[in-house]
Amino acid sequence: MAMLRRHTESDVFPKPMCGGSLIDSRHVMTAAHCTIDKPFRDGHNFTVRLGEFNHGTDAESNHTDYQVERVFNHPDFVANGSYINDIALLRLSTEVQFSPVVCTVPLPDGPTGDLAGKNVTVAGWGYAAPILAELDMTAISVDECYKQFVDNDFYPLQEKEKKICTVTREEMDGVCDGDSGGPLMEYGHFRVVGIVSAGYGECGDPQVIPETFTRVSAFLDWINETATIPGTATRTQHCQDTFIENPPSSKPYWSFD
Repeated sequence: MAMLRRHTESDVFPKPMCGGSLIDSRHVMTAAHCTIDKPFRDGHNFTVRLGEFNHGTDAESNHTDYQVERVFNHPDFVANGSYINDIALLRLSTEVQFSPVVCTVPLPDGPTGDLAGKNVTVAGWGYAAPILAELDMTAISVDECYKQFVDNDFYPLQEKEKKICTVTREEMDGVCDGDSGGPLMEYGHFRVVGIVSAGYGECGDPQVIPETFTRVSAFLDWINETATIPGTATRTQHCQDTFIENPPSSKPYWSFD
């Protein structure tokens, strides 16, 4: 998993501003609302860290920081609270060196269809703790999601065919600040079906409104076109569907029950 880190002088261990997914040796997929603001849209005020587990210590040596050559925010991204087309690609300045803890994630081959009732897993650092965490959630239909938005006097869910909605299995769980842009994966696998887009209420509060994710399969053509570098071949080395050990702490990056 990728971590987007602000360039700051005050923080010894800067908190992640967003998450992301490495999709090939030069590109990270994230949410457009993470990089649309002027300080970040040119890629000069943040770096991408790969291979991180605990960002609260320098004792680990698995991570590598990469400069961003170019930011591709979706041209039709709408940031008025509805977060339509909330997807971006980051082109890294240099090729990623793959390792047991730095690998690419597969994307859907085509439309993912109705995921209602299926288990999915979200991952990120958020602001709650420095250690990479994962949370199992249940997808609900976009029609049910739309109904819950309207019933609770929120703005109607727009372009719902481009969204995935989830609810958590337990109260007091959910995505938090800093999780945006991170992956929503098929349960038990690394295939990324969604991008963390929006959560509602304070972190850890019981959910009233479902959390929403950008549906990756709706943007496959844009991803493939944008990630093409004329005259340059990118590489993939997909993560295995098992947990990856972190040698310094012997704790797994991923643990699917």
